[in-house]
Amino acid sequence: MSDITKPKSVAWYEPEYGGVHNVWAAGDTLYMGAYNAGFRAFDISGELKGDLRAQGREMAHVQVFAPDGNVPNSTMTWGVVVKNGLAYINDIRTGLFIVRMEPRPASSLVP
Repeated sequence: MSDITKPKSVAWYEPEYGGVHNVWAAGDTLYMGAYNAGFRAFDISGELKGDLRAQGREMAHVQVFAPDGNVPNSTMTWGVVVKNGLAYINDIRTGLFIVRMEPRPASSLVP
């Protein structure tokens, strides 16, 4: 944001199943817990032009669920914290998951 007194929307993610909680940005990547839609990560480098999924910027999508969760095989991803190249994903129903992501080549983005 270049002027905190005049924020301007440049990009968004429209959740498919419910909402989004605890968004985390690190470098050119936006990480999020998307409740029933699990863990999501988006490339936010360069010029942002609206809908992140429509632009092909989704880098990762992980449905974190387990058959022995307190609600078996059901996702309720609360958030994500990124540290030292690892995404620590906490899910209310199934516990903690850790994901390591490789950098996405710039040539794979949709213009």
